Amino acid sequence: MPNLVAYIALLGWPLVAFALYFLLPASRATLWTILGAQLLLPVGTAIKFDMVPAFDKASIPNLAAMIGCLVISKTRAAVRQNRTGLFEILVAIYVCSPFVTATSNPDPIVLANGVVLPAQSFYDSFSAAISQAMFLIPLLLGRAFLAGSDDIEQVLRVFVTGMLAYSLLLLFEIRMSPQLHVWIYGYASSDFVQAMRDGGFRPMVFMGHGLSAALYLMMAVVSATALWKIETGRSKRIFAGQADRYVGLRGEPCRV
Repeated sequence: MPNLVAYIALLGWPLVAFALYFLLPASRATLWTILGAQLLLPVGTAIKFDMVPAFDKASIPNLAAMIGCLVISKTRAAVRQNRTGLFEILVAIYVCSPFVTATSNPDPIVLANGVVLPAQSFYDSFSAAISQAMFLIPLLLGRAFLAGSDDIEQVLRVFVTGMLAYSLLLLFEIRMSPQLHVWIYGYASSDFVQAMRDGGFRPMVFMGHGLSAALYLMMAVVSATALWKIETGRSKRIFAGQADRYVGLRGEPCRV
């Protein structure tokens, strides 16, 4: 069961996000709001109210980022002339698809043990549509506020900077086993057996699974390599190259 710290972390993240939007440009604040939540918030803890999707480490930062971009930030979104293109059509189809699913599944299902699964209703479709729309918020914000080449470079920098800090926790769990989520939030985010690899441990910290941590490590390696290639100043190239070596590509591989 999640402890009080887990719920405080979820409820307090919008305050962290709004502070970021007051202090940073919209692009950087959006990146840190969403990435920071994935790196730090508890896995599996959610606050659920009737008739609304659950608030968890995915939905809370997405909504906070949307509010920050639209209300708090003074940075204007990128202006796009084509507002009804293929992208918008695909987004609309994805969001509205639950209503088609409910329409084509009007009959209840009776299981062998007598349990009856009710037919999908308009409420189920509406709730699923809201969840899918919330899932797309980072994509829409990125399209609006991270459209330029400088913004893409900022994405790479945030990935590398986040991993440089997060790597300390990963190295700790490689040596001590994945326990930080249990110590801080009061419960294990996944089966401990999945963290045991070749006589050692596969870290996950607050990302829920070792594969998620490994995927982020790979993204940071690619980002550091890209920065190392595009930097022009000598000091910047040295920093990017050393970051690349540290996270594993040009030095000894980090086992995750």
